[in-house]
Amino acid sequence: MAKMGKRTFIWLILIVLFAAALRLIFFSGIGASDDLLYTSYAYEMSKNEFSFPANHHGTRLGLLYPVSIFYRLFGVNEFSSNAFVFLTSIAGIVLIFYFGKIFFNEKVGLSAAFLLSFFPLDLVFATKLLSDAPSSFFLSLCVFLFLVGEKSKISFRKNLSFFMSGIAIGIAYLIRETALLIVLFFGFYAIFYKKIKLNYFLIFFGFMIIFALESIIFQVNTGDFLFRYHSITSSWQEVIKYSGTYRGTFPLSLFYFPYIIFTNAYFGLFYPFIIIAIFYSISKKEKKSYPFILWFLSLFLYLSFGTTNFLEYRPFAAIPRVLTIVTLPALILLSHFLSEKNLIISKILKPLTMGLLLLTSIGFIYLEKSTSIDNLKSIYPSIKQLDKPIYTDPRSKLVLEYLSGYSKEINILAFNIQENDKNNIGRLNNIKDSYILINHKMLNVILEAHPFINFTFDEKICNQPKKWIIIKNLGKEPENTILYYAP
Repeated sequence: MAKMGKRTFIWLILIVLFAAALRLIFFSGIGASDDLLYTSYAYEMSKNEFSFPANHHGTRLGLLYPVSIFYRLFGVNEFSSNAFVFLTSIAGIVLIFYFGKIFFNEKVGLSAAFLLSFFPLDLVFATKLLSDAPSSFFLSLCVFLFLVGEKSKISFRKNLSFFMSGIAIGIAYLIRETALLIVLFFGFYAIFYKKIKLNYFLIFFGFMIIFALESIIFQVNTGDFLFRYHSITSSWQEVIKYSGTYRGTFPLSLFYFPYIIFTNAYFGLFYPFIIIAIFYSISKKEKKSYPFILWFLSLFLYLSFGTTNFLEYRPFAAIPRVLTIVTLPALILLSHFLSEKNLIISKILKPLTMGLLLLTSIGFIYLEKSTSIDNLKSIYPSIKQLDKPIYTDPRSKLVLEYLSGYSKEINILAFNIQENDKNNIGRLNNIKDSYILINHKMLNVILEAHPFINFTFDEKICNQPKKWIIIKNLGKEPENTILYYAP
């Protein structure tokens, strides 16, 4: 492996610092979705109180353990909650540089690192406690180690690279199950290059070590060696029932991902140029780019048209962050195209394209910055001073508990918003001498995110009694958050 030049090293450091600065400026933080569950589970782990719940969130030990360590060291806060994901995002900048440097040249590596530094999807989810981005980093690392092994002429280094590639797959799997889709890349690679080597088995062996360690943990704590598999398969039907896939009706639903890469703000204007880069590499028969084309296409096509269940067709949920798994190969291909020696590309198209992508990406990210818990963050200092029970919707309750660092010093109770909710504490008309927080913004988000759930909001959420006293009102209708006192 050739050494990095001093000038290249300085540029890489500057790009990393630029990436870190952007991620801090556009810090996302904890939202009101899956990340809330991860914080509560990681907190329980940090206190040795984790009960291994039978759902896919509670079995992602590769995400929960690192966050729990940060909680032990720094307590529950926005820094400790997102530090692990942030670090994997920054590591991804360095990794994509080495992809470009080793398999193309340093110019491609620096260009790829710069593109990734402001790619909207990576930038936004670099500071959100979700499993997609960190799992995608380790999956990319596994491909890197595999391709390095393929390139190596020394038997020991080759075998070690294959083995560590399997370890990286295992870590990616610990964070998110969809990491196993990388098998598609290896399959397409073996078919395209018409070779299956005996030492490829070391990849499987490395993965199985991680899988065995995870299974032993589950066996010790739950009595079920395959607890994760059983938990996911048993809970998946409920996930589909209550969340759906948001992809519309068949057959147009099959083209959801090809559609959003050109229209969703999380992808900026990158993908038109990425598609051009892929066709350019194919037309020019750029053999160095073939592994990255196979990597991108095998995963992207399966996410678009494949199924999550082999017993019945269940497409992947239409969530943009699912596509973090193909970000690195896409940007490597784009960087390779923009770094061509063709004068028109290198002197005109490259600076214009990078300038356009940078400016538009920052604009898109700025527009997407607000979250459903902004009002709760603003009103929390007032709430923690209250000495009477506070009633709010279940999701806002979880957010307030997180903001309190799970200290349990605030008496927060949830009112019913869902039909046949067994956890209902009481209808709003029965609440006396207490505070009531009506978070319209959160309720709107819940309705939009879960169109298949039959919600039965209490009419008093929209038509508050005149006797209720407004303590604080944040935001504008219809997404305001109001704190009442019910005498």
